[in-house]
Amino acid sequence: MTRVIRHLLLAAVTALTPVAAQAQQNGGEELMVARCAAGGCRCALVDTSQEDLAFLLGPNIPAKATRMTLVSVGGKTYLSPRSADEVHRAAGGTGRCEVRLFEPMLPLDGMWRSSVRVHSMSGCLPQVAERVPPIVANMGASVPVRWNGRFDPAKLDGGGVTRVVEWTETAPGRFKGLISIPNNGMLKVAISLTATLLTPERATATMHLRIGAGEGANAAALGSLGMANCRTTAVYDFTRVGK
Repeated sequence: MTRVIRHLLLAAVTALTPVAAQAQQNGGEELMVARCAAGGCRCALVDTSQEDLAFLLGPNIPAKATRMTLVSVGGKTYLSPRSADEVHRAAGGTGRCEVRLFEPMLPLDGMWRSSVRVHSMSGCLPQVAERVPPIVANMGASVPVRWNGRFDPAKLDGGGVTRVVEWTETAPGRFKGLISIPNNGMLKVAISLTATLLTPERATATMHLRIGAGEGANAAALGSLGMANCRTTAVYDFTRVGK
């Protein structure tokens, strides 16, 4: 993740060099999940997003997938237009699927591969918007991970000694993160992240980066250059590819 941030900042600063180099968190939706077997289902609400589901199930999902029911049964996972109660009844249950917490999901040890893509950019210089996506697209990597029985997104960043991102667990398998970058007086940078374990072999993370004018910068000049409020969202996909 830190490599993407470095390239974004480098591109922004480089683009602004001729003028002295002045220069949000994934609000998920609640999705009903039904884990079913003979005799009915167990249901729970999880915080997710359309992008999370596209990574988990593939790109050809309905436009409003988060309003459907995610059904897991017999080793298969799919979206159903039925309500959780209807899915529960079809699986042999009473027709009332009580919503409760699932037991925490545990990620599997092994080799995990990452890929990253720029999901959106706005308010940035054209040079930045053109330069960053192709660089980011080639940043995939594979790292061996031993989870020690608990999902920790820091392990997916190469396992460095220095923890650049301060992660806080908000729910089982879901984290929010912050990166503190000192204000240099010219540029003010704010970075927030989320990370979610989707299955024992898949995880996703989203980074929101905002570059704006610092306290010592000429905000009007940056605005005229189209760099007073540069916002970027990058999405990371992580998949276990081997033992």
